[in-house]
Amino acid sequence: MTRSEATEALRGLNVTLGVVAGLIREHRDTLDRFFAEQRSMDSVGAILDPTLFNSSERRATEQILTPIYRAAQTFLETYDRQSASARQALAKVGDRPEVR
Repeated sequence: MTRSEATEALRGLNVTLGVVAGLIREHRDTLDRFFAEQRSMDSVGAILDPTLFNSSERRATEQILTPIYRAAQTFLETYDRQSASARQALAKVGDRPEVR
């Protein structure tokens, strides 16, 4: 792979990651609700809804999806934090005005 091919490959990856961040961002409220309901179920679920709390289907689904949802949430937080840092750094060197 040449240097220009590597540069193009990285640009393509960066575009893809930006698209992924945008797609996940559209579902941020759903992720937040999922984790809030999970915390609620863990603390009072057995009392409020024992049938749902004891559901093997709910537990299996939660076991499979929680790590994926957590990774998506972490990715978006990291992407947004690093994008903000990059914008601030560029603003400091005068490449463009700071965008918030």
